[in-house]
Amino acid sequence: LRQLAAEVEQREALQAKNLQLETKAKEDAQRVEMAKRAIESNGAWLIRVVAKVVNVPCSALFDFMRRTGILTAKNEPYAAFVKNGVIRPKLSTFTDSDGNEHTKITSYVTPRGIEYLIPRLIKDGLIKDRSCVQYELLENAQG
Repeated sequence: LRQLAAEVEQREALQAKNLQLETKAKEDAQRVEMAKRAIESNGAWLIRVVAKVVNVPCSALFDFMRRTGILTAKNEPYAAFVKNGVIRPKLSTFTDSDGNEHTKITSYVTPRGIEYLIPRLIKDGLIKDRSCVQYELLENAQG
């Protein structure tokens, strides 16, 4: 009976380990898909696209990124996050209705940035867990 109980315990432990590995494989598959999409989109997405991916309102994600010191009050990235590859800034020039030319910085989130944000969004309570992340939305997103 003891041997049978030990075998049952061992089988249950193996089943638990198998479930854990399946969960990890599913998460890793999502990351691989994100990496593929990153290559297709030049490697970064607008913050509004990332908000959809993590299933958070766009304004809430911008607020979070300003509150945590990733973005300035003008939604421009701090240098440390650019240097670490979390945010990729892009300069664009436009002419207003008066004919004045202006330069604006648009912040793009890199794949590394998405992976940086997810645990912080979970910790902050903006998302429940990694299962809320919808990587498939990156497929057709313009970056």
